[in-house]
Amino acid sequence: MASADYALRTHPSVKAVYTIDLSGRKGKREERVSSPGPLLALHRRLYSRLSIYGSAINVLRYLFQRSKLSASYRSTIERCDAVVIGGGQLLQHSRLQFPLLLRQIVRMCEEAGKPVIFWGVGVGSRWTIPSRILLKDTLCSDCVRRIYVRDELSRQRLVNEFPDLHAMTRSTCDLATAVSRVFDASETVPGTIGVAPLSPNAVARVNEKCFFADEALALKFWSAICARVLAQGNSLRVFTTGTNEDLAFSRMVVEDFDDQDVVEIIHPKNVEELCETISSLDVAITGRLHASILALSYNVPFQGAMWEPKVEGIAISSGRERSFFGETESATAVFDRLEKITDAHEETDIFSPVFRMADEIVQMFQTEK
Repeated sequence: MASADYALRTHPSVKAVYTIDLSGRKGKREERVSSPGPLLALHRRLYSRLSIYGSAINVLRYLFQRSKLSASYRSTIERCDAVVIGGGQLLQHSRLQFPLLLRQIVRMCEEAGKPVIFWGVGVGSRWTIPSRILLKDTLCSDCVRRIYVRDELSRQRLVNEFPDLHAMTRSTCDLATAVSRVFDASETVPGTIGVAPLSPNAVARVNEKCFFADEALALKFWSAICARVLAQGNSLRVFTTGTNEDLAFSRMVVEDFDDQDVVEIIHPKNVEELCETISSLDVAITGRLHASILALSYNVPFQGAMWEPKVEGIAISSGRERSFFGETESATAVFDRLEKITDAHEETDIFSPVFRMADEIVQMFQTEK
């Protein structure tokens, strides 16, 4: 969203941009860097492995926070001429978290007579009946003018679920590809390889049968990746994208290595720190999709885990299929692919589509007004 904010703020026809946090947060996120206790670890596992449990938790959170969220949304919506909802994998089941929040904010826009555009959003592949009902009610609202999804596979999934949306849905790109225009790159540290392990709980929320959802197999794979980095004489930098469950899993991955070998685990607290970490790397091996996208934006050679359909969509839309590896590939195969990509690496302009889309969106609102 930093990319979307920048692209709109720098447009000559835009006077002001106001930000709405869907979860109603106003300050920095809570920092929890200690390893989770037994109850929190159990909660995370149940939330990831049992859809009914996770959905119930999010419904209760929503009911508890609804009044506060409404006040937060309304105060910002009333100041704007239009509302842009974008970034991330928003159109998905997500244990009902996003469907509930999106329905509320679009209903409020409808009441206020404010047009809405969805911009660069991802579309999930697994749905429940409640999530379908909530999102259909949201996306088919009279105030929604256009839905730009971030890749062609997302567009196909959305149209297959909701055929009535065919005429108003377009595919574009992931907004985060423009983040290198927002935050300057750090100086690259030669010989430094960044490894971002992915928590099995995160994978299980999408596909519990996936290789990376099995804690024992995932632990063995990411430990082998780290061992290979050190064996080649490279400097290893283990990092997360800011999620606490990835931090806990990363600690498990490196606990068998000497402290002298693995100097630190970097746990960014904001997008600036994440960009600084990734842009400083010589190459990267990533579990989370947005770590791969940021590497793409900063032209850092990378190999990203292909563990859910949204990753495939981004790989195809960016023309970087060779930069992603599947769950059947070994650590050795990943490094072989990485070496080939590094040797053939060329800097490319990956962020221009975001600014072209910003211009198209502004012109659309101006025409309507």
